Amino acid sequence: MTLESLISLDILYVAAPIYFAFIVIEVMAIKYFKRPGQLEARDDAISIFMGVVSLLSNGAAAFLTLAMLVWTQQFQTHALPLTISTFISCFILDDLRYYLHHRIAHRCRWPGRCILFIIPAKDFHLQLPSAKDGRSILQAQLF
Repeated sequence: MTLESLISLDILYVAAPIYFAFIVIEVMAIKYFKRPGQLEARDDAISIFMGVVSLLSNGAAAFLTLAMLVWTQQFQTHALPLTISTFISCFILDDLRYYLHHRIAHRCRWPGRCILFIIPAKDFHLQLPSAKDGRSILQAQLF
């Protein structure tokens, strides 16, 4: 497999069947093999629905990003060669960017509070004393 084919590989075609296979394995293990666990179909359906809907927002974000990259390409002064070392360097830099974002999210109030509205604490049995039901993200930022 060449580097170009690895970069252009659509991971969705690999990840989606594996994801659904694990759901089937979990359901079979709980129902037929009497393994401990709970089947919460409503929660699972909502999670799958949110994952499918996120494809739409990811597609919109990718379209906007591509448009910005095409526009900024006219200002390009240097092109990086497509080599393994460039790929590894860009991967490490992108990982560092994500790490910094994650650290900032734990330091600042606003990004840290956004997760409280995405994942309720009761679903994961987390003890989050700052979790307030019914507040908007703006209110969470102010308080």
